[in-house]
Amino acid sequence: MRHPPITRPRDVTDDSIIAFPNGCAYRRILERWLGRKNMTTFRVLELSSYHAIVVCVASGAGIALLPESVLDVVNSKWLTRHKLPAVFANIITPLIWRAKEASASITALQGLLTKTMRRLVSG
Repeated sequence: MRHPPITRPRDVTDDSIIAFPNGCAYRRILERWLGRKNMTTFRVLELSSYHAIVVCVASGAGIALLPESVLDVVNSKWLTRHKLPAVFANIITPLIWRAKEASASITALQGLLTKTMRRLVSG
């Protein structure tokens, strides 16, 4: 059964929140959108992988906020996407690694990201 359209926080009042543990940027954004004072009324199922979160949402266990890139690789037949207001929709995901321990893979990724950003900025 598909979830009715979600356009405002009260559209999810009877749902469980499925998310990574505290500290996850997507969970934090979802909590802000729902409103901190309303969070006490939600059940939260904390999981540690996107795969598990997607499966729980697809089975009807609740709702989640995930990167579109995750949803682009799963069978969307069992999922419905609902857009957040623009003020919540752009999430910055920081990339970090241990200082002075950059590997060849990290260096290559840095180069690719720098090249991509330059291309985006220059239009």
